[in-house]
Amino acid sequence: MILLLSCFCALPASCDGQSAETLTSDESQTLASSLLAGLLGNNRAIENFDVSISHEHNSFGLNGVGAHMEARARLLRDGVEGKQLGVWLTRIDRRSDDEQIDTNQSVRALMASGQNNFFVALRGKVAEVGRETWQRMLPRFQWPSFESLSLRRFPDSNPGSAGGIEYWDAAIASGATLSAQHLQSGDIQVDHATPLETGGDILYRWVFSPQAMMPKSVVIRIRYVEDDNFFVSQRTVFQWQKIGAVYVPTQITRSERQKETDSSGKEWPYEVTDDFEFRWNTLNESIESFEFTKKALLELKPDEFVVQSATQGLAAPEEG
Repeated sequence: MILLLSCFCALPASCDGQSAETLTSDESQTLASSLLAGLLGNNRAIENFDVSISHEHNSFGLNGVGAHMEARARLLRDGVEGKQLGVWLTRIDRRSDDEQIDTNQSVRALMASGQNNFFVALRGKVAEVGRETWQRMLPRFQWPSFESLSLRRFPDSNPGSAGGIEYWDAAIASGATLSAQHLQSGDIQVDHATPLETGGDILYRWVFSPQAMMPKSVVIRIRYVEDDNFFVSQRTVFQWQKIGAVYVPTQITRSERQKETDSSGKEWPYEVTDDFEFRWNTLNESIESFEFTKKALLELKPDEFVVQSATQGLAAPEEG
């Protein structure tokens, strides 16, 4: 599913639905803080998992040159033992005027096998790396942070950066920049507004389901110093599945507006869309039966964009 982002809107009380009930300022802040705290608590409960993810990305820049990327990933995490394994198969097609320019395909993997042992696999070869190198690899490989779901741009491979989880913990605890209101649809709208360091303002607007108390969507609006109106920078829609007491995403669809500067210095807007789909094989269950070995690092790989079973794998060289 691809959503085309074309909404420009000034900042009224609500762009997403009419308010159904008026709350006092304290009630509004308390409700907003409660919903975002519940979201963060749910996200932090996604601890141990075996999940398969598909990702489709499309972008079109200047001169009609665009990129289409498909990625398949299998991620396993045992938080108790400090073990993680992620394998990515990525295919990127660059196109111009509907004609293919080139195609690139790669298989990459990362693994932390416990006891401070870290490995990376590229082009069928496995190398052991230090902790710092492994941490630098996480953003490059786009290892996702589920803790920041709906608070930061998924996959948020660097949640410790500016505006990360500590920022949201502080904003939720304070409540000063938060507000909420009930919509006539029954949903609950939550806003977080804050100044930009470069001038202007940024507004986060979530729409929460009153049943699941999880966000159905979040829209980010930006107002620059030279403009009185907010424009939609990013829109993300979520679908959730409840496993036990925890909600996990089954689909994240995002569209965003970016800018590219031509040789004359003129800025041109263009669209970027991302569609993620998730299959949760296990959640917060023991995965002790899976061995985090160098052989597994090579065996557990998607084949032609079909994620293999952890117990099947593919033929791989013996460990040396």
